[in-house]
Amino acid sequence: MITLGFDEKFAVRALMRRGVGWDDGVVVFVPREEVRDERAERALDALRKIVEGLVGGGLREVELEVGDLVSAVSAVRSTVLSYGASEVYGSLGGGMRALVVEVLLGLLMLEGVRVYVDIDLESGRGYVSVPLHVFKAPRRERWASILRLLEAGEGVRGVAAKTGLSPATVSREVREMRAFGLVDDELRVTEAGLLYLRVHSS
Repeated sequence: MITLGFDEKFAVRALMRRGVGWDDGVVVFVPREEVRDERAERALDALRKIVEGLVGGGLREVELEVGDLVSAVSAVRSTVLSYGASEVYGSLGGGMRALVVEVLLGLLMLEGVRVYVDIDLESGRGYVSVPLHVFKAPRRERWASILRLLEAGEGVRGVAAKTGLSPATVSREVREMRAFGLVDDELRVTEAGLLYLRVHSS
């Protein structure tokens, strides 16, 4: 999922950084054609050519009615859901501010999908990667306590003993945290889980 402005370089960096495969889907969100200028058209043409050689399905272009928040957000959401993917990567490095915000809101509205968004720095010297699903996880002190104990090496029974919760309750809470990518199948706290702890402890 890419937003595109006057230059394709941020989109290309994101594709290379994430390692696009032949069977992957690549979607670019752009404003309606009548709103785009020559520079944006050149960037879109260049991106088409690059993606053709990387992805079997080529580039899927989705025009958004920028400024019509409900229409744009709904289009983003339905486009992503049409792929049936459990994980989605987005690059919000280019495009009109309204377009970027509308795509971000559409991605935030997804349920049951882990969404990672990269935002390139204007200097071109790096990027910020944001696992949106961490910020959608509910803030629960119980979760933070369980995550800290799991990170310290405790299992379900150890967490139950130290928190006063039943093992069944701990297992249920861990299952819910797993849905947000905070814990893996072996009860290890993931990077997303560590981020959750940092965000919710500040």
